[in-house]
Amino acid sequence: MEYSETSVRLIKRTRSLYLEKTKLWNNHYYLGYSHLCLVQDSLKDVNSITKRESCLLLEKDVKKIEKNLNKYLTVELNRNQFDSLISLVYDIGIKRLITDEMFVFINNNKFVEASLCFSKFNKYMKKPIYRLIKTRKEEQKLWNKPIE
Repeated sequence: MEYSETSVRLIKRTRSLYLEKTKLWNNHYYLGYSHLCLVQDSLKDVNSITKRESCLLLEKDVKKIEKNLNKYLTVELNRNQFDSLISLVYDIGIKRLITDEMFVFINNNKFVEASLCFSKFNKYMKKPIYRLIKTRKEEQKLWNKPIE
């Protein structure tokens, strides 16, 4: 399955846009739509970015997430479920998702149980973070939204 604009809009709506490299509360640097800048990242020496470059970076990140989700999913998801996972993985990473019981629920067609797992990803170092609580609720709402 391919991501849709819904996942991109969700990420843009629930993450901050950093046009300057910014060190946040978790001691990591971010650029663009809350793109985590790692030591091995191609952006490690970039200190600023335009809004257009931020959108291109987000698209690149989402395509990578899409590829990884398709690699590990063994069941068919609907559009909203897939897009909500794109947003979740944007924050937590594919390795965290595929090693969690949520992914076991998903791959066993236990979608209600999987939906209840979104809230477990709203903490940093065991502390609930308001932005993460809000984002996980948005993702869960999209996950449960019927396809029209």
